[in-house]
Amino acid sequence: MPPGKVQALANPEVVRWAREAAGFAAWEAAEKLGIPQQRLEAIELGDERFTFPQLRAAAILYKRGIAVFYLPGRPDETRPVADFRRIPESDERPLSPELLLAMRRMAYKRDAAVRLIEFAPSYDWSYVNSLKEAVGDPESVAAALRADLRVPSRSR
Repeated sequence: MPPGKVQALANPEVVRWAREAAGFAAWEAAEKLGIPQQRLEAIELGDERFTFPQLRAAAILYKRGIAVFYLPGRPDETRPVADFRRIPESDERPLSPELLLAMRRMAYKRDAAVRLIEFAPSYDWSYVNSLKEAVGDPESVAAALRADLRVPSRSR
């Protein structure tokens, strides 16, 4: 560590977890962070520490908040993800960091939607399958359906 540089006391276990969860190999992350691979491995083992600018760069690279690196242990973020785009024999190839980030963001948005659904007003779904045998011309059936759904009709 160069003299005068303040060390970031990030949890080494979380640093390693963040890299692995982001889908980066040690050599790839070290190259993108501009540090030798051996130094990154020493940081992940707890033998060395990031400087604050390096921790900020790691947080940006791994797409995590800086506060995550100070957690006492690895966050529980293990979700089995079914990837139906691949045949089972090709599962040994790792997913790209970009795809892992997109999957993590999608899971976050889904979880938020599930939590927010309890605040949504109840909705009347009685119109579903209400037109079993449509009687009349299509225009009158559409007008009846628009009235049930409270959709204003288009003026011509």
